[in-house]
Amino acid sequence: MSRIRILREARRLSVEDLAEMVDVPPQHINDVEEGVVEPSQTLWRDLAVAFGTSVLHLSGKHPFSDDVVSTAMMTKEFDDFTEFGFWGHIGIKLKGVSVTHWYPISVEAYQEITECLEADDSRSELWIAAETLNNRALVFDALKIERITFVDEAAEMPSSYRDAPFHVSNYYPAEVFKGAVEISLAEGDFPEGMSVSFHQLATKFMEKWEISDLLDLHDAMTATNTHMVDGTTRTETLCNSGCLAVFEAAIGNLCSNVPRMISFSDFGGDCDWYVPSREIVMLDMPLSEIVDEACRD
Repeated sequence: MSRIRILREARRLSVEDLAEMVDVPPQHINDVEEGVVEPSQTLWRDLAVAFGTSVLHLSGKHPFSDDVVSTAMMTKEFDDFTEFGFWGHIGIKLKGVSVTHWYPISVEAYQEITECLEADDSRSELWIAAETLNNRALVFDALKIERITFVDEAAEMPSSYRDAPFHVSNYYPAEVFKGAVEISLAEGDFPEGMSVSFHQLATKFMEKWEISDLLDLHDAMTATNTHMVDGTTRTETLCNSGCLAVFEAAIGNLCSNVPRMISFSDFGGDCDWYVPSREIVMLDMPLSEIVDEACRD
């Protein structure tokens, strides 16, 4: 059974319902589900948005996961997909700063993080990696932070969440983030591979996130934030290969009790710099750029 059909049934959508959502004939949805035809890039994106996910997840080509991670809450009848829907938010309070960093997460991410936190572990560092539902990849040392708060979707959010900027606390289908980047880079032209409805959704998303130029795009979506033990934060844009290299170096800490140097080299620029892992509390990185680069490797 195709992923598209499984997800459609999990959302209790008929073929006609889904066809109307993505503006194609019902027979075309049948053909796609049966493997008779391959969806166009435009249709892949519309389907990804309909299911609250990305084309890579939907097509089974995601480099880090065989599962479909979605912003949608799946029905309980389909347990294989329920755990990958939206769970709620995680709030990470760093030492020495008043701000709590909030991120929307899936049920799977919640379970993985709490399992790590509750594990009987004697290591001097407790590095945890997590994907959020607002296009961030997090790698943090849980033993260096002040507090972690979990708030499920049914609970009232604390005041620290209400004070958070829209772009760090709200979630959209993963594919929309990529669309926003393409629209920004197109500088007024209509990018290939997206429908009018997808373009409208991505544009509305950019308006809500107050993205009007490439600088805004950097601040909201493509920046890598390195939060240090002393309470300072270094923010910069790394190229895709740089993002993946830093992410993989940080992931190495999960399997080691030995502090190491992490390279933040410019990869083509004139600046190479390294930071000891013991001085880093959390890395907050653009997930889509890491995933795209991993697909190219």
